[in-house]
Amino acid sequence: MNSDSVIGKEIYFISLALLLAFGILQTTGTALSTEKPVVSVVSCSMYPEMDRGDILMVRGVDFDSVEEGQVVIYQVPMEAEIEVDGNTYDLGEEPVETSLGNVHVTYVEDQSARFRIDRSNVDVVEGGEYSSGDQSFRVNDVSGLSIPVVHRVIEKRNDSIATKGDANPEQLDFEEEIRPEQIHGQVVFRIPKVGAVKLIAMDLVGLEGSPLSIDEYRPCPD
Repeated sequence: MNSDSVIGKEIYFISLALLLAFGILQTTGTALSTEKPVVSVVSCSMYPEMDRGDILMVRGVDFDSVEEGQVVIYQVPMEAEIEVDGNTYDLGEEPVETSLGNVHVTYVEDQSARFRIDRSNVDVVEGGEYSSGDQSFRVNDVSGLSIPVVHRVIEKRNDSIATKGDANPEQLDFEEEIRPEQIHGQVVFRIPKVGAVKLIAMDLVGLEGSPLSIDEYRPCPD
């Protein structure tokens, strides 16, 4: 591939990402009745129907209209439990007043998390012991995910659903009971591999990463 083709491809991706950032993300959320109108696939859990780097358009749905077999987008609440001087605090995404100060969870991945303690960020791991100012604390538990999950509905109940990734060998613990308030919507259509240039749209609207940083997703294995 010559340099002109490479430059042309990059311009295409950047232009499309800008369109997503300033057009779709600003207006489509209202039109599609969801807070997450555009999401990027970052894992292989739905391969081969969805590949890492694909971009998905999402439409909000009433819980009553959710059916088994649909692919839905939902959030797993970020939560943690900490112990300070013998006192236990349950943390979430809203600030909780503790003896350390006001604390909330801003990021979770696996058993690691990031806490915001007043004006400082502290990276922690479940089971670890840390200090903030002149006080120490222990992280007893960490759960949830920072990014939305894109999985298929395998069971519909009166007040909850169960999901599973097509490529996953089994359900994950958090998939066994998804409540209506966790669901952002249903996948409307897929734009293949646009996310191979890390969603500049996400960067520009203030999500993880730096403006105009470019990352490439490795494709899922066949």
